[in-house]
Amino acid sequence: MSLDQLLMTFLEDEAKKTEAVDGQDDPPAADPSPKKPSKKNARRINKLIDSLEGLPTQTRTIIDPEVLANPERYRLLDTVTSVRLHASPATFIRELIEHQTHVLKNDPDAIPFTPPLEPCLLPQSVLTPSLGAYLLT
Repeated sequence: MSLDQLLMTFLEDEAKKTEAVDGQDDPPAADPSPKKPSKKNARRINKLIDSLEGLPTQTRTIIDPEVLANPERYRLLDTVTSVRLHASPATFIRELIEHQTHVLKNDPDAIPFTPPLEPCLLPQSVLTPSLGAYLLT
């Protein structure tokens, strides 16, 4: 995939926003709930993510600090994996971020919890600051 195709894929949603504020009205409030990508966009995102599997991969696991302090008190319920793409000149690294969901072992009323993922530049994308800077330069 060429650099122009990657840039077009990442910034496609931004290009579709044609509504502009004329400066006299207040800008529209941000939507508090992130929009789910359409089925077409979801397929495109999945296709892009699948094409990245040949890149060198680094895996990072995010575990809640409370679980790290007392791991014997918790059991693992689930792991959710997110994909981000990092870039440095002439090198791309695919990062898999695992979010582990834990719950207290001996408490039947305990609520499972998952540590949050750091915010990303574009929701549902692999875009990172390093990749954005690489594409823009």
